[in-house]
Amino acid sequence: MIVEHAFWMKKEGYKPSTIERRAKILKVISRQADLKDGEAVKRAIAEMNWLEGTKELVCGACALLARSLGFA
Repeated sequence: MIVEHAFWMKKEGYKPSTIERRAKILKVISRQADLKDGEAVKRAIAEMNWLEGTKELVCGACALLARSLGFA
């Protein structure tokens, strides 16, 4: 799913550095939660010991994933 999302981002014109960073973020979250389960993702983000700014980046990456999958 993450690879397909990265290809979608490339097609949408995102810079390679943005694609790589967001793919890494999604990989970390996918170890804690099913990326298709929004509630599980929110719970995993809340439980992470990250700064608020990092959590905002993660939320943005997850929101973009949802948009690419047609959820948002």
